[in-house]
Amino acid sequence: ITYGIAVFVLMIVSRVPSMYIIFMVMGFGLPLFAGLNSYNISRILTFINPIKDPRGMGWIYVQLNEIIDSAGLYGQGFDLNATALPEIHTDFIFAYIVYTFGWMAGIVLAALVITFLIRMARTAMIVKDKYGKLLISGIVSIFAVQFLWSILMNLGLAPITGASLPFISYGGSQSVVGMAAVGLILNVYKWRNMIGAYKML
Repeated sequence: ITYGIAVFVLMIVSRVPSMYIIFMVMGFGLPLFAGLNSYNISRILTFINPIKDPRGMGWIYVQLNEIIDSAGLYGQGFDLNATALPEIHTDFIFAYIVYTFGWMAGIVLAALVITFLIRMARTAMIVKDKYGKLLISGIVSIFAVQFLWSILMNLGLAPITGASLPFISYGGSQSVVGMAAVGLILNVYKWRNMIGAYKML
């Protein structure tokens, strides 16, 4: 889904005719939904109504809801049981931050994420090189899906997947890839006026 959205964004930025975009979405979406098995359908239904199976597939949604509700404005400190959620250091790090430091920290973190995405998107708008514009647009769309899905998932507003929070969740390889992507964006921004300089020469 992440890379499908990135391709969709690149097609829009490239000004591909809408008919091709529609065909692409159908060609990507129909096989995706057609390939759902009973387990996938059960997970989707559990997300819609987790109370129906609170000790089975819905358990993790119930746990997330309890942790988020008990966080308070300034948090509960470092007393969260490590077994309260699986993979709390990666997939559910946002819920841990909200529980530990409170909703104030969660709001600040969400605001920083939105600011980060907006700044990168503005960079894509001012870059004159078409390849650079497409490169930044693709990276921004991938970051946006990862950030937003992870936060919404922790708040119980999106199905639980393996989406971790970039730069925040534990994991060395993901951090290296994320920093390399930001480095690419900064390099493209550095040479944003390259086409105009070549024309002057």
